[in-house]
Amino acid sequence: MLEIKDLDTFLGETQPHRSFSKIQRVENIQWVISEKLDGTNGVIFKQGSIYEPDHVLKIGSRNRWLDEHNDNHGFYNFVMANVEQLANLNDGFHYGEFVGPGIQKNRYNLPAKKLFFFNQKVDIPLCDEYGLVPIYTTGSGLPSLLYAIEAYRQEMPQSLTFNETGPIKNAKPSLEGLMIEIHFDNGVRRLKLIVDK
Repeated sequence: MLEIKDLDTFLGETQPHRSFSKIQRVENIQWVISEKLDGTNGVIFKQGSIYEPDHVLKIGSRNRWLDEHNDNHGFYNFVMANVEQLANLNDGFHYGEFVGPGIQKNRYNLPAKKLFFFNQKVDIPLCDEYGLVPIYTTGSGLPSLLYAIEAYRQEMPQSLTFNETGPIKNAKPSLEGLMIEIHFDNGVRRLKLIVDK
């Protein structure tokens, strides 16, 4: 049987104390459920006016920055071809899902590619090239979140992004899944629920 006589010696003099993290009350969380689009992730970083010579505009995929020689399904060239529509985009990082021909078998039968921003407050005019990922519902507290997820699992809706009133008339592709964004006091956690494999 191990007998510990000197705790400092057992742990080592350089071993710092580690506190147990505070547990957040579940009734205080805020959450958003939106559609999980079937495409490829894209990011745009902008700093300064695109009309000024010292502005910064970087275009990337999920894991790397892109350029005209190292593209991702044409995302770099797509943004550069439609850069003027980003003139009012706030400085910082902007993430979205890039969908259309040549991307994930073009699930939505789009005639052209389009970027859907995750941020619902993005400050640009919505058009054929840029849109917003649709939100299904919002709420607070863990019980209501679990209830909403189970309700969608039981009877999943069709895609809100592409339906009979969307870009493709009379096209009703099924929903691939849901994006669940949970806002805690100390940050945001994002989860995805795939329902159509």
